[in-house]
Amino acid sequence: MPVQSLLSDNRLDTFWITFPDDPTLPSGIGITAFSEEDAFAIVSEQGLDRWIDTAATFSIARVRIDDLCATNIVPNIGPFQFRGVWYPAANDEIGLALSLDDKSE
Repeated sequence: MPVQSLLSDNRLDTFWITFPDDPTLPSGIGITAFSEEDAFAIVSEQGLDRWIDTAATFSIARVRIDDLCATNIVPNIGPFQFRGVWYPAANDEIGLALSLDDKSE
């Protein structure tokens, strides 16, 4: 079943922002948004743009679950049916660290 049919709003699309191979950066950021511009705005709103500011990035539109690493990424994604960041999700190491950082401020 295509991802598009699972989205809560047919105007939404899934995006995957990638980084160059760098062990200090996450493997990518998964976002559901109305456009690429909206996806980068969401990343900024969530404080994940610190990685984008330090690395060359590019995005892939209409990313599907099948396009992602089945062993490392797929088990750690959050809900992608709604507008927002679904990877890193709060249930993985990076997302959990971000959640804890936010509470300490």
